[in-house]
Amino acid sequence: MAGTDRRGHALEGTIVISTAGEALLRRAAALAARAVALGDAPYGSVLASPDGEARAPIVDYYRF
Repeated sequence: MAGTDRRGHALEGTIVISTAGEALLRRAAALAARAVALGDAPYGSVLASPDGEARAPIVDYYRF
């Protein structure tokens, strides 16, 4: 059995990401939220090295 999360839900069959991966995901979500605040589509991504270090935020500044 894979165990449970902190709320007691079974982890079997779920994908668990590392703390570093979660930080990168949250950073990309923040970039997407910023894009929405600026009137753009909700997209944001972060280019990361294989060891999980953020290298560059990527945002789409083009409007169609």
